[in-house]
Amino acid sequence: MALTKSQRATLDKISRDFSGLVAPADAVKGAVGGKVGDSITKLKTMTFSSPATLASAISDFSSEVSNVVPGTTSSDIQEIYDMVKDCSYLDDQADDAVATVMKVINNTTKSIFDRIGNIAFDLSVTVPEFDAGGLLDDVTSLFDGLNFPNVPDIKVPNQFDLTNIMKGADNLINCLDILGEGEYNNEVATYSATLTDLYTDLGMISNPVDVNYGKLDIDAVYSAASLTPAQQTNINATQAAYKAVKDASVSSVSDALNTAKSMKKLGIL
Repeated sequence: MALTKSQRATLDKISRDFSGLVAPADAVKGAVGGKVGDSITKLKTMTFSSPATLASAISDFSSEVSNVVPGTTSSDIQEIYDMVKDCSYLDDQADDAVATVMKVINNTTKSIFDRIGNIAFDLSVTVPEFDAGGLLDDVTSLFDGLNFPNVPDIKVPNQFDLTNIMKGADNLINCLDILGEGEYNNEVATYSATLTDLYTDLGMISNPVDVNYGKLDIDAVYSAASLTPAQQTNINATQAAYKAVKDASVSSVSDALNTAKSMKKLGIL
């Protein structure tokens, strides 16, 4: 059955969206490949720590990061509010002091994430896993996007969302293929080839039925670096530590924002 004018117009629109949709992924594929290459080189040449040494360092890492996140109680928010009132630089950043408090709290995510990197760098002097883990965290942060679904109000820095970009492109191609009645076979073939190349360049898992579909193929990285199972365990633990402190930091910022909103509603601020 031939497509109607309305159906064709809709599919034309979908087809035209493809280039813009994958443009960000295409723009960063070189940078991603470079970061992955740097990670593999580091993993190949580093000396791995004992499990006990790494566990102690991860504990120190978590503890130090907890000292740079904002408090979440009403007294913590009051302290921020008082600082805003006493600091003309801060007080000029929004229409009123309460709005500035919200802005300051939200924007702490960038400084917290920067401090996480600094703390990890200091630890990497004696625990190399934090160096390799940081390189891989830089890569995976480009894939995961806004990976904090429970705190949508938080503006998380350096979140690129390659995963959803590529999944969206896959869905677009599927729509053209299923709904196009064969009229868009050339576009489907061209776009599919483009995605295949991008998946390869990004080192991304392309199998839709894989539980890690759309994410960095970390097993391929480990294989390229010839890591033993024990070494993989060390890097996995370090990666988990990065994610844990980021999750906890974002959760604290979200809780602080909620406290400030409640104080405003109650007229305390």
